[in-house]
Amino acid sequence: MTSEEQQVLNLLSDYCWYVDRHDVDAVVALFAPDAVFDLGFGQRYRGHAQLRGMYERLDAYTATSHHCTTPRLELSGETGTVRSAMYAFHRRPDGTQLHLWGAYLDQVVLTDGRWRFTARTLRASAEEGAVAEEGRPTRFEHLPRGTAGAGGHGADTN
Repeated sequence: MTSEEQQVLNLLSDYCWYVDRHDVDAVVALFAPDAVFDLGFGQRYRGHAQLRGMYERLDAYTATSHHCTTPRLELSGETGTVRSAMYAFHRRPDGTQLHLWGAYLDQVVLTDGRWRFTARTLRASAEEGAVAEEGRPTRFEHLPRGTAGAGGHGADTN
């Protein structure tokens, strides 16, 4: 494993660590200033200000636990893509829980000696305890199934 690959794996690990400690400043710093996070169904957060607002809302939970596994990295110079499986647990103040399984599809860039996310897409495989918004079949957009290229490797930033 190259040093660059290890640094990108550390980026994934740091993301989970800081999100679960609700360290919003540290989480936002893992993203490039114009990065986008796509939660599906048109829910996109672009730039540090919008990302900060999204992560601040996680204080609605009394506990979270995020996990990234089986990462696949493709780095070329100062850019790359990463696909990883994910699981996220969330406990609400009333004790009810949200469980989410799926994938992160990421684009990363090396800037100022640090790897950062330029795009992060979350797609679900399954969810329990999630409440879908009106007109949506699920809370989170799901990965397509049954096609060789389902979900792609990187994130769509349009």
